[in-house]
Amino acid sequence: MLKLCFGSFFTLISHYKKNLNNQQLYSVLCNASSNEFKNKLDLIYEDPGNVSRRKDGKDNLPDTINAELSNPKKESLIINNYKIILENGLINDVERTKKIIILGIKNILSNDSIPDSTIIGSKEYTKEIILSCDVFDFYDLLLNLMLYVSSFSNNVFEKNVKEMDANFFKSCEDETELEKIKLQDKHYVVPNPLELTADTHIDFKAIFKEVNPSKYKLSIPNKNEVKIFKLDVKNNAFDYGSLILFLKTNVVSYVLSRTKRQDIESKTGAFVVGQEALNKLQKSTTSKQEIYGDFMLHSFMEKSLNAPKIYSAFELRDSKSFGVYLLPTNDLTRKNQIVFGCSTIHDDIISALDDTLSQAIEIKNNKSEEKAILFDESTLKASLSDDEAEYIHNTVYPTRPTYVASDDAFGMFLSYTINIQRNLSEEEFTNKLDEAMDRDILVAINHLNNQITVNKLFGYSFYLFVVPLDDASTDSETIIKKVGGEC
Repeated sequence: MLKLCFGSFFTLISHYKKNLNNQQLYSVLCNASSNEFKNKLDLIYEDPGNVSRRKDGKDNLPDTINAELSNPKKESLIINNYKIILENGLINDVERTKKIIILGIKNILSNDSIPDSTIIGSKEYTKEIILSCDVFDFYDLLLNLMLYVSSFSNNVFEKNVKEMDANFFKSCEDETELEKIKLQDKHYVVPNPLELTADTHIDFKAIFKEVNPSKYKLSIPNKNEVKIFKLDVKNNAFDYGSLILFLKTNVVSYVLSRTKRQDIESKTGAFVVGQEALNKLQKSTTSKQEIYGDFMLHSFMEKSLNAPKIYSAFELRDSKSFGVYLLPTNDLTRKNQIVFGCSTIHDDIISALDDTLSQAIEIKNNKSEEKAILFDESTLKASLSDDEAEYIHNTVYPTRPTYVASDDAFGMFLSYTINIQRNLSEEEFTNKLDEAMDRDILVAINHLNNQITVNKLFGYSFYLFVVPLDDASTDSETIIKKVGGEC
């Protein structure tokens, strides 16, 4: 019987490698958290164990490997290292080889006796999900597989690994099955001085459930994203409990600048930081609806797009932007992008979209003045460390060929009131809700495409995030009141 273990996982990838020996392949899979790789010359084999015996299912991995790979702060480094080495380390057609490896994992799991609910690395991947899913981020899957196979003994699976014979590898190259598999890259932050500020302990995807992932795109030449998310539903209405808890947990990230947070924390501790942020939120004269939109924009920039904040809207005064974020060069964009935030709340989605787009147009028309205010060195150093401020200033105003230049982009968040029949069964309501959200976002995309053309905004990337509410005006205000402890 085939078993998913380190031996079978490594044997599968090793079968399709090129330009790498087994020790180098082992080094990138197991030691990718240690350094930033530039090429295979950076791969140093420091493990005293026998790679061949581990490949054959005869020896265990060191316990330290799982601990290192499990560090959430190193996830982006590991993913980037996997990509740097393996993009040039898999034979012939790299994209096809990725699909072959994914199909091989599916074939192994379909024969493995572990329960369907078994978590493979993280909750995003269970045996059942991997077997039923056709869309994968190859390197994200690779990391989760490594987390799984490094979590238990490998030295009892020699017989299972031996079952990976010529017929097995032939089954991995079934063209009909390979056609079904689609590859989709997630976004990972390329290492830079600016770290994400949002809390990492709450499962973002459990609160915001994306409807029809990867379905929606704008018809513009630059990279773009359009995503619509559904909150928890109870008794045919949205339940805001998890959303409120998420926002409460991230008040510090949204309200306080990096330097202010570090200053208070170093003097008084984390509890006082939280109280300071909450006090500022409660005393703010900005409308609750506007705070909700800005706070949600901040959350999606950092948690969905992986774009760390330079300033949140709460930190800005004399600016037309509702927050400014850095999208580092990655799979989505080959340049750094300075993402200017726009957000609004409206009863209907088209009015909300028009409001956010008018904000984007105003930023575009006043871009020089806006940048002079936001990216002055003294202004940056008031919110960022010296290293962070220098990095951002050099990104916006590169003075050397070695600096990565930047483009400008717009990050847009909106909430609107969902129009849907309520006197339905739970199953009927869920189906109608998904249909209504799909219909609404398609109408919005068509409208946004037209407006981008009319206003000649083709040169920008757009990242649109949408979360419908039961009553956008009332509910957004109530949510922020509860976050601030006012009700």
